[in-house]
Amino acid sequence: MIKNDVLQTVFELWVNSEEYKENSALENECYERNKKRVKRTVGEDIYDKISDDIIDLAYDAEMAGFDNGFRYGIMFMNGILKGGDRV
Repeated sequence: MIKNDVLQTVFELWVNSEEYKENSALENECYERNKKRVKRTVGEDIYDKISDDIIDLAYDAEMAGFDNGFRYGIMFMNGILKGGDRV
């Protein structure tokens, strides 16, 4: 099991990389598109009150996806090194 501090460090390295701006739903047009939808649905005043919670949810979802992908990658490479899961 990967310790949270190690995972957080690797995640922060990714966040500070150039790829992050292209791949992150928080940084690319995906977030802006959905933000506009939410604003239309609940109104701008309510959106302003809940925007921090929405960003926190998006960050947590992004972190969970990164965590899952990172763990899968490690398990996959471990299998290859042991002679299984050939590509």
